[in-house]
Amino acid sequence: MQLNKLISLRAAQRRIIVKQFEKLEEISSTSESQKLLDIIQEKTHTIRGLNEKIINHADLGDIETELCDSEEYSIELEMKIHRYQEKIKTLNETTF
Repeated sequence: MQLNKLISLRAAQRRIIVKQFEKLEEISSTSESQKLLDIIQEKTHTIRGLNEKIINHADLGDIETELCDSEEYSIELEMKIHRYQEKIKTLNETTF
């Protein structure tokens, strides 16, 4: 697959995740929040796969920058998911 197409697909997946995090802020149900987080986690796997394809692409010129940027994004995303999971866990504990 062409490098530009892979980069565009990854950018679209990132935009989808941003929108889902915005929706997560509006959801009051912990079960719905958890389900949406599960979906976001699935998207993170998709992004990781795209990152791998991009990094391994023969036409990629600056591997170091791409690797650093993609890993930084993935780490920030995982931390954000973790914070929301902790928030949901706390809400569940105070509810019961």
